[in-house]
Amino acid sequence: MTRILALLLVVLAVVGPFGSSGDGYAVDWRALNSAHGTVHGLGGGHWLGTDELGRDLWVRLCLGLRGSIAVGVLSLLVAAVLGTGLGAVMGAVRGVSSSLVTRTADILAALPVTLLALVVISTSGRGLWPVAMTLGVLGAVPVARAVRVALVAASNSSPLAVARIHGAGFGELARWTYAPAAGGACGTACGLLLPQLLIAEGLLGFLGLSIPEPGITLGSLLAEGSGRLSHAPLAVALPAGAVFLLLLATRSKP
Repeated sequence: MTRILALLLVVLAVVGPFGSSGDGYAVDWRALNSAHGTVHGLGGGHWLGTDELGRDLWVRLCLGLRGSIAVGVLSLLVAAVLGTGLGAVMGAVRGVSSSLVTRTADILAALPVTLLALVVISTSGRGLWPVAMTLGVLGAVPVARAVRVALVAASNSSPLAVARIHGAGFGELARWTYAPAAGGACGTACGLLLPQLLIAEGLLGFLGLSIPEPGITLGSLLAEGSGRLSHAPLAVALPAGAVFLLLLATRSKP
C-alpha cells in the first residue's frame, strides 16, 4: 500500500502541474478580483482555488511536493554513497582506532539532524544542492554505522571463514559476502532515514532556509499559509495533508 501511495505522489508531483491552468506564480486576475484574495475562487480552471495573490493552489501544491521529493531523494543518495564508503572504512579499522571512530559516530548520530542542518544552512546559504548536501552528509552517519555493523558481522561469520579456508580471494569475498551485507544494511538504514530527511526539509522550508524562490517546497507552502489560516484554511491544510501522505508513503514497515 505504501508503494502505491509513493508512486501516486511521484506521478502527482511530475504531471500534476499540467492538469490545471497557469503555473505556480501566474496570477489569475479574474480569480483574484472575484475571490478577494481568498481560496474560494474555485472554477476558471483552478481545481482548488487560488491564494490571496491569485496563484493556482493545485499547481503550487504539486510543485511543492516535487521540490520536497527532490530534496529528499538527493539528500538520501548523498547519505547512501557517503555512508556506505564511511561504513566500509569503519569496518576495516581495528583496535583503538576502531573504538575511537565508533564512539565518534555514536556521538554524531545522537545529535539532531534538523538542528545541525539549521546551523549549517543558515551560514552556508540556501538552494537545492546546499540543502541536499547538508542533509545528506548529516544523514550519512547512521548509514555508516549500520554498514559497519553489517560488515563486522559478515567478517566474523562461519561461511566467510569456510570460504577463506578453501582459498577464496578478496574479490570473491567482497562480491558474495561483503557487498550483499553492506547493501542490505544501507537499504534498511536509508529506509529509516528518508522520513527524517523529509521532516528536516519541511522545517527548513517553513523557516525559509530551503529552496529559495522561484522554488517551492511543502515547508515553504506551510509558511505562506500560516499567515492566513483564519480566512484561508486550505492554504495550510493542503500542504499539511501532503506532508502527512508523503511521510506515510515513505515510512518503513516494522
